[in-house]
Parts: sequence; C-alpha cells; structure tokens
Amino acid sequence: MERRTALQALAAAGLASMGAARASEAQPLNLLVGFAAGSVPDLVARVISRPLTQALGRTTIVENKGGAGGQLALAALKQHSAVAQQLAITPVAALSLYPLTYARLPYDPERDFVPVCSICVIDFALVVAADHPAQTLQEFVAWCKRNPGKASIGNPGSGSSPHFVATLFGTVAGIQVEHVPYRAPPQIAQEVIGGTLSAGMASVPLFSELIKSGRLRVLATSGAQRNPFYPHIPTFSEVGYPGVVGQEWFALYAPAGASPDLVAALGRAVLQAVGRDDVKAALTPLGLSLDVRDAVWLAERRREESAQWRAVVQRTGFKAQ
Repeated sequence: MERRTALQALAAAGLASMGAARASEAQPLNLLVGFAAGSVPDLVARVISRPLTQALGRTTIVENKGGAGGQLALAALKQHSAVAQQLAITPVAALSLYPLTYARLPYDPERDFVPVCSICVIDFALVVAADHPAQTLQEFVAWCKRNPGKASIGNPGSGSSPHFVATLFGTVAGIQVEHVPYRAPPQIAQEVIGGTLSAGMASVPLFSELIKSGRLRVLATSGAQRNPFYPHIPTFSEVGYPGVVGQEWFALYAPAGASPDLVAALGRAVLQAVGRDDVKAALTPLGLSLDVRDAVWLAERRREESAQWRAVVQRTGFKAQ
C-alpha cells in the first residue's frame, strides 16, 4: 500500500496558504463523531484534535453525536454552512455502504459533503476460541462443512462492513453460516470464547488484547496485504479466497461548499498531525494503520467501496431496519 500521496507536496509547501481557511479562526472547530466516547472514531478524533488546534490556530473540540451507526453526526454536519465550523470524522462505510442498505438516509453522500482526507485504516479479523479444533482458515471451512447449520459468525451490527465481509467469505467458501449481529461489539469476543459463537468477525483492535492473552486465535485478516500488527497471519486472499477483502477507513469530511483552500489546509494539518511521534504512539497500539490520502483519493475510495459491496448487498437482499 502506497503511503505517500499528493499531500506530501502540500505539506512541504507548509501552512502559509491557510489565511483563507482561517477567516473564522476566532470560533472553535468542532469535530463531530457519530459514535460514543471510547469508540475508535472518537479516539482518533481526540488524539488528532490537539495537533489540529496547533496547526490551524483554532481550538478544536470533539463532539459526540452517537447513534444510527454514525448517521446522526453526518446529518448534523449537513446542516452547517460551508464556513466549516463543523467537520466530521467518520467511517467511509457510512457514505459508501449505507446508501446500499438503507431505504432512506438523512444525508446524500455526494451532494452534502466534501471529502478532506483519509486518516487511518483498520483490517477485520476472523477469530475463533483458542480451544476451537480449527487451527487454520482451511480447517475452519472444513469444520463448517462437517457441521452444517451449526456454524455462526458474530459481527458488530447488521449491515456493517464486517457483516458483509463475513457474508462474502461464506459465499465464496461455500459454507452455510449464521450471521449474528451484536449491538455491543465487545460481546462478540466473549461469546466466541464461551462457545456460543463459532467465530467472530470485527476490527482487529476489538480482539487484540484477547489475542495477546491467548484466548482467541486469528485465522485470517481482511486487508489486501497482511496486517502490520499480525504479519504472521495470512489474508483471506492468500488462503484461496481472493475476493474476500474489506477494510474500514476513517476519514475527515467538511460540509458541501467548503472552499478548496480550507480543504487543502485541513489536509495538510492532518498530515502534519499524524506524522508526530505522540500521535503515532497513541494510535498505533489501537491496531490502526495511519494512512493519510488526499480528497481526490478519498472520493474515489468511496466510489470503489460502493461498487465493491453493491453486488454482495443485492445478492443477500439485505435491507437495514
């Protein structure tokens, strides 16, 4: 994965052109997060808020508007003017996947927002309990085929990216799997360990501590390349399921109409922020891969994700409630 983009050139140019973006610098800048305190998007927002304040010359405040899988924060962002006193840190899935699964959203992903930049990315992991007979992904597939109707994979919510990665895996592998959603994602790990679930599929950070303690075993990760935190674990593609790829990107968006100067200034500030040692030290232990890409790349990423999941959603007939 190429980690450097046109943002490098912008960063090298310094922050001299921020004057236009600082027209409203007397007012604080709110980072809207559509999830509760302690969630991954919330932690990302809080870690980068201080360096953003220093780079932009504006106080940056994190504001949680949790609910509806992040939709409430994006609905709130839609209501604000292009002056951009409000920004949002959100999973790209809320703009790429949700339009495929919800009959109605309180925002239009293309019309209501301007992409600023990506911040970081997370892979998903398929885990089983340490005492599960399957030691590898191939053995898990064989176990599922020997136990039709018994295999289940927990996910952090119907219609979530991990749900569809697990669904795609089941289809490609030719196994019958019950997909079990959980409102409280940490419960997935406990249900896997307790034997209620055959396996769990969620972001790598959700399972990291229990993997380290030896209570969970990772069978595969969902990135295009091996996860940097588990380089010894193969991807689904490596094990023979090349189409089973999925990641969660977290990105920064501004309201529609935000000026190009503002978007460029914010992108430079984020790139500068994630290059700091204290930011890296705070985020990398969470299982996050810092990866800042520019607005053009982010817009294309959203379109690619939408195209990727359209066929899967249509095949399952899934509709969010």
